[in-house]
Amino acid sequence: MWERAGTLAGVGVAIGVGLVVLTQMDGIGRPPLPDSGKTIGSSVERLQARADLLTARGDVPAGALRRAIAAKSELQGNQKAVANADGHWEPYGIGELIDGDMRQAGRVDNFSYDPENHRLFAAVGTGGIWMSEAVDGDVTTLADHWVSVGDLLPSQINGAVIWTPAQGGTLIAAGGESAMGNTGYMGLGTYWTDDLGESWHLAEGFPDGAQVYNADLDPSNPNIVYVASTKGLFRSEDAGRSFSNLRLPTAPDCAGVEDVGSACQFANFVTDVVVQHPAGATGISCSDLGCPVLAAVGWRSGQKPFLDGSVQGVGNGLYRSADGTVDSFERLHVSADRIENPLGFHPEDRLGRIELGIATGPDQDHSYVYALVQDSVNFNEGLALLGEPLDDVTRLPLSTAVGGLYVSPDFGDTWTRMADPIEIGGLSGSFSFLAGVQAWYNEWVEVDPTRHLGGVPTRMTFGLEEVFQNRTESAPIPLNGTLQLGPADFEVIGQYSAITAPTTTHPDQHAGLYVPTGDGGVCLFVGNDGGVFKQCAAAGERMDNRGWGTGSSTGMYTLLPYGLAVAKDGTVWWGLQDNGSGHIEPDTREQIMDFGADGFYAEVDPDNSDISYTESQNGGLRRTTTRGQSSSGIAPPYTEVNFANWFVMDPLDAQHMVTAAQEIFETLEAETVTSGGWIEVFNLGMNHVTGAPNTTTSLRTIGEYTYAGFCGSCGHTSDTLPFQNGIATNVAGDQPALAGTGDGWHFAAASGLDNRQITGIDFDPEHPETVYVTLAGYVANIVPPGHYQDANPNLGTGNVFRSSDAGETFVDISGDLPRVEADTIVIRNGQLIVGTDIGAFISSDLSGSDWAPLGNGLPSVPVNYLRLRPGAEYELFAATFGRGIWRYTFPDGEVVEPPDMPGRGGTGGAFGLLLSIPWLLAGLLRRRTRVVARSRPCPTAGRRAAPSTKRQSACWQAGRYSMGSRVVG
Repeated sequence: MWERAGTLAGVGVAIGVGLVVLTQMDGIGRPPLPDSGKTIGSSVERLQARADLLTARGDVPAGALRRAIAAKSELQGNQKAVANADGHWEPYGIGELIDGDMRQAGRVDNFSYDPENHRLFAAVGTGGIWMSEAVDGDVTTLADHWVSVGDLLPSQINGAVIWTPAQGGTLIAAGGESAMGNTGYMGLGTYWTDDLGESWHLAEGFPDGAQVYNADLDPSNPNIVYVASTKGLFRSEDAGRSFSNLRLPTAPDCAGVEDVGSACQFANFVTDVVVQHPAGATGISCSDLGCPVLAAVGWRSGQKPFLDGSVQGVGNGLYRSADGTVDSFERLHVSADRIENPLGFHPEDRLGRIELGIATGPDQDHSYVYALVQDSVNFNEGLALLGEPLDDVTRLPLSTAVGGLYVSPDFGDTWTRMADPIEIGGLSGSFSFLAGVQAWYNEWVEVDPTRHLGGVPTRMTFGLEEVFQNRTESAPIPLNGTLQLGPADFEVIGQYSAITAPTTTHPDQHAGLYVPTGDGGVCLFVGNDGGVFKQCAAAGERMDNRGWGTGSSTGMYTLLPYGLAVAKDGTVWWGLQDNGSGHIEPDTREQIMDFGADGFYAEVDPDNSDISYTESQNGGLRRTTTRGQSSSGIAPPYTEVNFANWFVMDPLDAQHMVTAAQEIFETLEAETVTSGGWIEVFNLGMNHVTGAPNTTTSLRTIGEYTYAGFCGSCGHTSDTLPFQNGIATNVAGDQPALAGTGDGWHFAAASGLDNRQITGIDFDPEHPETVYVTLAGYVANIVPPGHYQDANPNLGTGNVFRSSDAGETFVDISGDLPRVEADTIVIRNGQLIVGTDIGAFISSDLSGSDWAPLGNGLPSVPVNYLRLRPGAEYELFAATFGRGIWRYTFPDGEVVEPPDMPGRGGTGGAFGLLLSIPWLLAGLLRRRTRVVARSRPCPTAGRRAAPSTKRQSACWQAGRYSMGSRVVG
């Protein structure tokens, strides 16, 4: 993960109830926190702290992810020694996601086809590699059923897959998903298999920590394979056994540079590569070294500067080689002089992401290449009515990031624009934006190899949020650009919503592939955020919105849940990436989408699974009391809301909920609360170190007590201020904690905690001062810790930390846990369970003395969220990002009381005892409150009889509630 940059420099000690101990790291560490989240601190202090941050940085060691995978393998032997580690995982849902008539799966990023054996392969973002075989060679049956061939990969994160017949047949999986967004996952090298996934082998020379956008095969030599990645263009000459960086001449100092900590961080973002096919209508020939290659470099922000003024996407453009060998590429300067000019490629100063498609049919002219371009200025500033000058006056209220569709008849020498942003953006789109608004995220172009006129292709398809195609209702028209200068040469054949069409694809298109049927017809396969869709057409038949059916992802178990909640009856509610929110029925295990858009976290009344809480993007919190048949929006008035915004339910009381962005809101009446009925109990305000707005990244509430992890800034791609995390809580404050009020709320010092994103929090309410947190990287994986000009001096290496004084001081208890991003944590029976980007792990105790991979059967997939089943804590549910919801059954088969918590001295020894005195005294006062409250009757589990969580704390102590290691009395 990250090398520890901070060292203990000095300690100040103050004795007394509520006093804080501050540990300074590298002389800057964490300055004293303000008493209120609304206080920023003096401007002089903040400016000095920010200046200190900008002159220091931590180091990120190479090979951290690979070392984590190796550590996981070594820990496999600990499963017998660590209690409860050798149970079994199983998928909990059955079948595809049911969305009305549609059937959907998770995001598909790439396809490859084996024409000899009629097999179709798909790379599913963070869900591995999948295969579909044609029935009796019938291409139209491809994608009717899928099986995983990637379960044994050391990482399920892959952006490209390619099949080559070389060396007896080789399947290659290239690591790193192709989503150019904040949360796109980085990959673990490239692997190959010659037995369809029974065994996978690491390829040499391909870097870890990259995203992969596409791959292509040299048709003249199947041993030659190209992979386009964020760390450059790579070539293999031995069917994927080894790779070499082709060192595209992107900038004088950036050719071949793979270091994300350098100014070349975005210079080598190769978003596509195509290899020219020999023969065809014009008799193309290839050299013995390989066929001509065209590659595209396309960082989405283009000419946007770094803080030091240097250009981010300095390498954006087209590169060509006659044979694809190392150091043989030249940059093509073929752009138009201005955006209004349709002759020439997209202007260089506006280039963003670029995707390519080529003519490959046996009778087509193989010099034809098509490009779909994202406009970096539109992305950075919004779409303008005029190209130049670009100012706010000409900005449109509805925007698109697409730049245009282009064609070249000579493999890149000359270009003509076929469609501009106005034509594409006006074709369709959703109800709130123009088509192409996410061109940086979803973009591809493919050519039908079966159709041509005089060698020029006559059918071409491209994907943005929707699926587009040139109009084909009349006589075939050559797609040469000159004949596409009109305003309406294209149409939508896969609309954004089925509301306006009989059938359609899921939106957000990432991959497309044409496969001829052998009788003059063709099948088009598209991959999007809903899995796979296909449409087959006979010779001369038109494709349109009516041909997609209900989806083609049967067999894929690849949904992408962010969070989950489980009721006592086994109903699971969840939120999914671009597949809405919904639930799994406990009897049939059917997976049902109840609400659309993006889904994130979820909560459910443990005693009544019809009552649940889910959300859409940007804090769209909703409640249903009818199992998804209807809902009410209940979001409080957030500011600085997150795209995926946190909310949690008190496991002791289903009426007590907390949600947070910059403000922390509570309700004691969740089943009836309205948007205006939430109570603001604390405001995180502005970060007193960086001056950025604070916003919540993790949340945990039990009874009276709540902890919130936050950051400001948080490490988004657009952030210009340093990352800074923090902890806020109402535990051990100046007043006893009381749910629904601001009593006790304050910032904890969090000394000793590495400065990365806080992703998970858990604590035992009997010892609320002892809290456990997990850390990942930054919010944006695409700009990881240690990126160029990252001003964070305290990155550290830990991923699990414990505080015994309510977050004032932390100690690293990661131990031998693989140093990889940790995303969630659960306490059970005196053990810690942690979800990471490479699976789940369990500790031998609450100090992290020994760790082991949790169970068998779960692929190496990111585990975003863990939750025990109320009343049946021998079952653990995991939200895996790419492989759906899984259930783990603990070998102990029963719930036992946990041992005593470890000593509260976070630093150990006599000094630790000294630090503990204030918190021990405060704890005794709270314990007395709970004991007194015990004399009152306990409410029913999951229900609030009266608005007093003090009563619930006493009932917890009496063993009357289900959470973690407790049982229902």
